[in-house]
Amino acid sequence: MLILIALFNGNLVLNKRKVQVKKNWLDTLDIEQKNNNVLPTLNDSWISGFIDAEGCFNVTLFKRKAMALGYQIKLRFMIDQKDSLENMLYLKDQLNQVLKDLKT
Repeated sequence: MLILIALFNGNLVLNKRKVQVKKNWLDTLDIEQKNNNVLPTLNDSWISGFIDAEGCFNVTLFKRKAMALGYQIKLRFMIDQKDSLENMLYLKDQLNQVLKDLKT
């Protein structure tokens, strides 16, 4: 259990998870909480786990005669997180940067 505490303490992104670890483990074992400000990037695996848990992709195909191939494709990507506005805004900025880079 101490190995898990060492891995999680100071290395979590979401505040609700930091509170869980503090309440369930750190306070119980009288261990000081590390306050590292861990921010995910689009180059690490955090984002894939987060999207797997909190997001989804949708693809819808519509018949449209006005389109060159007779179909229109609608792509949608959604993430839902009610308690982490700060993290969601950070993630939005990261994704917007990728879109800007793709356009150049």
